[in-house]
Amino acid sequence: MRLSKKADYALRVLLTLIDEQGHGPQSLTELARRNDVPKKFLEHIMLDLKERLGRQLAGPAWGYVLATSPELITMGRSFAASTADGPNCLRLARHARDVLAVASVPVSARALEVRNRTAQYLDSLTLADIAGWSDS
Repeated sequence: MRLSKKADYALRVLLTLIDEQGHGPQSLTELARRNDVPKKFLEHIMLDLKERLGRQLAGPAWGYVLATSPELITMGRSFAASTADGPNCLRLARHARDVLAVASVPVSARALEVRNRTAQYLDSLTLADIAGWSDS
């Protein structure tokens, strides 16, 4: 499995916002620089994140800040917020499709099952889990 570029960049930025919690808002320019993301592309990603995460992400007046605990934002929600495709931001690599090609079961059915199980797992995993961050 691999992530779309948009989902990858969104995750990088969200993890940076976790690292910077308590240090004030982070500018779009700084987030782009720190995460090696083209600024113009990041502008679109941040608009999507802001729209779909709502009050969990504050910005852009002075920059962006994660406005809620990372323990309350799941990876599935983060990916869905970064792309209209939701779990479709997960793409099966070509070799994975080859491995799934079993004569008795169509590849598309196997691929859908893998994607759905991955989406379920991501919905159980939070940004805090990924960042190794804890409130306590």
